[in-house]
Amino acid sequence: MTTSRIWGLVALFAIVAMVSLSASACSTDAGASGQGRQFTSPEGVAVYLGGSAGPSSGALWVDGEHLDYGNADLTGLFVDDGTIYVSGRTGILNRAVVWTDHEAERVNGSGAIASGLWVEDGVAYVVGTAGYLDRGSYWEGSDQTTLDETNAVAFIVAVDGEDVYAAGTIGNAVETSGFWKNGEWTELDSPEAKLADLFAVDGQTWIVGEYGLAARAGLWIDNVLHPVEDVAATVTHVFVENGNVYMAGFAGAQTIAAYWVNGERFDIAEDNAFLTDLFVHDGVVYVTGWYGLRGQAAFWADGERTDVENPNAETHLIFVTDS
Repeated sequence: MTTSRIWGLVALFAIVAMVSLSASACSTDAGASGQGRQFTSPEGVAVYLGGSAGPSSGALWVDGEHLDYGNADLTGLFVDDGTIYVSGRTGILNRAVVWTDHEAERVNGSGAIASGLWVEDGVAYVVGTAGYLDRGSYWEGSDQTTLDETNAVAFIVAVDGEDVYAAGTIGNAVETSGFWKNGEWTELDSPEAKLADLFAVDGQTWIVGEYGLAARAGLWIDNVLHPVEDVAATVTHVFVENGNVYMAGFAGAQTIAAYWVNGERFDIAEDNAFLTDLFVHDGVVYVTGWYGLRGQAAFWADGERTDVENPNAETHLIFVTDS
């Protein structure tokens, strides 16, 4: 075989490899895993879970059916008028993507990272960072808004009517927690505050996190602090429905997983449980996470547990609709 032919074959193999690599980086649509239904939703509702089913294996469970999202990290889940929206990062280039009914579309912006998702009237709102300097940003559909503050990092988004809220931090060596309303920054009015979650409805905001040198759990309603009565509590999620305020996290020296309804605490019965997300539907509290020494993935409806029948499953997103 001549030297020129050898180099020709080498070049051909290189082209094939590049095409294959490009295809793997761009082919980000999701599909059925073939593993069937892995849990049964409670009667009358459909439960959607997002997470993973093994290393570098993004997963979505739609009313128990496992869908494979491939090499993806899912960061947001929303169901609007029967359409399923998921945000995340995918592929070897870690590109920011929004999946609409499992079909992927890249988020605009060089180096974009998607950290959270909300959907309003069929429009996906994504929050994260973009650009060489990782500038805090949010997207309304394909329109990007870059936050003005230096070293802004936004990781939560919520929409209330025409108002877009993004929550996160500004600063570098010393971070300050707060939120943006339509791009205008408001600092949390408490010393040493650290924000964990935000919910907005009817022109009001609810924020949970911690404050002070002792890292006490707090709830801010319209930026007014309401300390959580459980001294050793950590609150990581908040949800508001029909004027009722729901929170999730853990409490006590033994870090018992728990949720709160208007300040009343309800403990998760399982040992070593850890809650990763909260949703409320028609007054029923749904939380997801895992429990036990082996980390069994599950969700709870008003404290009643349903396991995900997949030994590799990890769940950190939940959404619930009528079935």
